[in-house]
Amino acid sequence: MNRYFGQPWGAPFLEDAEQVPTPVGKSCLVCDEPVTEGDQGVVMPYAHTGDDGKPVSTDAAEHRECMLLGVLGHVAGTCFCHEGFASIRERGRATVAWVEANGR
Repeated sequence: MNRYFGQPWGAPFLEDAEQVPTPVGKSCLVCDEPVTEGDQGVVMPYAHTGDDGKPVSTDAAEHRECMLLGVLGHVAGTCFCHEGFASIRERGRATVAWVEANGR
């Protein structure tokens, strides 16, 4: 099941998704910056190796802009092929701005 936090942003997958409390303080899986009140994003299972070396699954948070960077960064010109961005999150925010300006 898809889960999201923050205000809905009109993406089709949100229609069947569960809105969950914003995971304030949890680090974003992509940019490693903490999620803050007012952010938008998704919560998803994250499979990784636990401290004991065994596979585990935990919930991971991802900012909306960081998720869009991974999907549309090349198209938007915000991917890591391009210079001029101070951080991963800044790239993500530029991706959201591109999406909103281009109606996608």
